[in-house]
Amino acid sequence: MVEEYEKDNPAFEVELPWPQVGAFITEQVSAGTSAGGLGGKLGRWVASDLDLSQGRCETWLTQPARAGEINLYSGAELEVHRGSDAWLGRRLRAYFAAATGPALWIEVDTLAREGDPWLDTREVRGESEVIFTEKDTYWVLTSDDAAGLDDDVMLRVLNLSPCASGGVWVLASCDVDTVRAALAPRSSEAERRALVESIDGAIIDAYDGDGFVIWWKNT
Repeated sequence: MVEEYEKDNPAFEVELPWPQVGAFITEQVSAGTSAGGLGGKLGRWVASDLDLSQGRCETWLTQPARAGEINLYSGAELEVHRGSDAWLGRRLRAYFAAATGPALWIEVDTLAREGDPWLDTREVRGESEVIFTEKDTYWVLTSDDAAGLDDDVMLRVLNLSPCASGGVWVLASCDVDTVRAALAPRSSEAERRALVESIDGAIIDAYDGDGFVIWWKNT
């Protein structure tokens, strides 16, 4: 399906300079709500402990454009929503495939609580680990579990779609136990740092819900 789409709709990847995207990305990561930012403990740690300017940002468009012409708050003029989920699926698959050790994806859900009856109805999340904390819920998908999913299912499991409410999702080279230890009520500074330092990238909802920007940590 992805190949058929791209045959008729060529993609244009654009690398965005930090001066252009810095304020937007920092705002999204530190907003603190599931509808507009990463939120939760992890959001605060990313905003305070990572130098987001030391990274590179890329996005996907359906037509060529200079970086200075791109408005991350509105994608109406560039039709960024057409096929951006297919592009994102490929980038996630490439990230997982290139991992030489444990790798995973994390979503912070600041609305869900342990025991919520609707959580049992999210069958599409069956492949995900779920971690409950006092105030937030964290969905985690490992590279091993993602390997058994096709791109469409993987994107649904990750709750990633240009139609979804905005947010930020994290990619990290660590295992689930590292995430659990960092999010535990009495976690140590070392456990928290182990998680933050393992973060390789973040997927950031952009263009008023019509597409994405990916931030990658410089390595």
